[in-house]
Amino acid sequence: MTTTNDEHDAYKRGRAAIKNLTTKDRNFNWWLDYSNAIVAVRTEAMRDAFTNQPVGKAYNANHARIMRREKLDGEFDDNTRKDCVAMVDNLHHPVDARRAHGILAWRSGLDASTRARLNHPTSIMRRWKKDTEPLIEKQAGSMGEPKKSPFLDALGDAELERDDARRSAQDLRALLGRVLDEAEDLPDLLRAAIQEALR
Repeated sequence: MTTTNDEHDAYKRGRAAIKNLTTKDRNFNWWLDYSNAIVAVRTEAMRDAFTNQPVGKAYNANHARIMRREKLDGEFDDNTRKDCVAMVDNLHHPVDARRAHGILAWRSGLDASTRARLNHPTSIMRRWKKDTEPLIEKQAGSMGEPKKSPFLDALGDAELERDDARRSAQDLRALLGRVLDEAEDLPDLLRAAIQEALR
């Protein structure tokens, strides 16, 4: 299959980014160049596999082939590459419509030292998700687990003991009923006492 000029350019910038990321101080723009190259690989692999989803045997084979061909594999693990793709997918507009800002808009709101410190895709994705978490989920998370009351614990224990006592009483009544039915030589006084207890 043919590779587009944009993909060639993305691959070239991605290879340069790998060299910079492995030999110099890392920065966001190099990660962005590498991420764009990984997204270009995904696009070309989907096109070559005749699919519109990045899944399946044909897609995986084409993806691996292109990564080797363009010398983009080997330096970073699968999780980093996954976060690279997620970062590009959420760069301008978040995929999750409940989030207010894409990553670029969110980064522009950070102070310079935080922005300089947050450049690895995994760190960026983790912090961006935390900072842009939908309000309802954030409120639910801040409430935490409800505080336990010692009174409620005691009430629960008492209810368990009551239920155990009821079960024991029912078992005892059943046993006494069997004694009445099966024992023929039971003294009259004992038979009367059991009958009284079963009322």
